[in-house]
Amino acid sequence: MSAGPGPVVVGIVPDQPAAVLQHGARLAGLLGVGLHLVYVDPARYPVTGELGADPTVELSAPIDPEGDSVDGSPFDRQWLDRLDEIVRSARPAPVRWRAHVAAGEPARALARFGDQVDAGYLVTGSRERRSRSFRDFFGGSVAVHLAHHQSRPVVVVPVAPLAPDEPLDLA
Repeated sequence: MSAGPGPVVVGIVPDQPAAVLQHGARLAGLLGVGLHLVYVDPARYPVTGELGADPTVELSAPIDPEGDSVDGSPFDRQWLDRLDEIVRSARPAPVRWRAHVAAGEPARALARFGDQVDAGYLVTGSRERRSRSFRDFFGGSVAVHLAHHQSRPVVVVPVAPLAPDEPLDLA
């Protein structure tokens, strides 16, 4: 890593709770660093050694060549406007941000992107309540995979926290 803090990288998905991006933008503002918003397309895999025509989109190929995955940016004007609105609402100060598309398994793609930009922090949301089992949480959590398979600090934003008296299903 560099001597000063690098940019903040936030993993994003459509319809994600705004809190994840707000906390990432707030952290970037407090540190005075840039903000990278990274959407990972798990239906594609990265093609190494080649650059795409659009530097914000990782060159990739579909896992299923007959699938619907499109090579390019999933960011339509509505999503970009929503992202900008959320980033601008974060305090203490507005930050410069850029949206990117990566491919592959989300935790690996975010770690790879973090390496490319020498990120100071990686920010992700916690898993939603769909599955509360111990095995499902630790088996499928992007945050857990990031925390164990790369060296950058990981900030996990609670998306749907349990109430203090609500038990965690450890089955």
